[in-house]
Amino acid sequence: MKPVPLTLLLVFAIFGAVSANAQRCGGSTRRLAVSGAGGPISYELFYVAPKNGSSGSIDNPTLGDFIREFIGDDSLAGIFWHREILAIKADIASPYLKPYRLTDFEYIYGDVWHKHHRSQLNGETTDGKIEFRTAEMDNTPFMMRLTGADLETKYVLSAFLGGCYERDEVQAIEVRKITK
Repeated sequence: MKPVPLTLLLVFAIFGAVSANAQRCGGSTRRLAVSGAGGPISYELFYVAPKNGSSGSIDNPTLGDFIREFIGDDSLAGIFWHREILAIKADIASPYLKPYRLTDFEYIYGDVWHKHHRSQLNGETTDGKIEFRTAEMDNTPFMMRLTGADLETKYVLSAFLGGCYERDEVQAIEVRKITK
């Protein structure tokens, strides 16, 4: 009599393990190609989230509401910032960045799940290629500021440090030279 329940338990355990959903990738590399520049491009990532929040402040509904207000578009729904790269107007980005302090977001980058953020918040590229190490479940939105000696400053928004990307997947960002 005991072998039947044990056998059933074993069958359910094996079936459950086979049908369980695992992580898609855990993490990957997000590749960006910046075109339109003739020289080096500097980039910097800024958190787009409530200041001095808590881990509860970085759930999708809270961030979605914050970003919709930030970019002034109530028609957007879901985690639209995750894979897409959205252009942000300078007249919206500048007032947000003026009082910006990284320490206001320590509740995010100090968290064990976001330790990969700090080392990737700024950099420079001479060939227009930018690569970020990502974590699959990281939906943290960032505004990226792209600058260069002869470039118009460009602001874009996405969850640059999160998601799963294929090895050959490259997302394009176009910048413009300053017209004289």
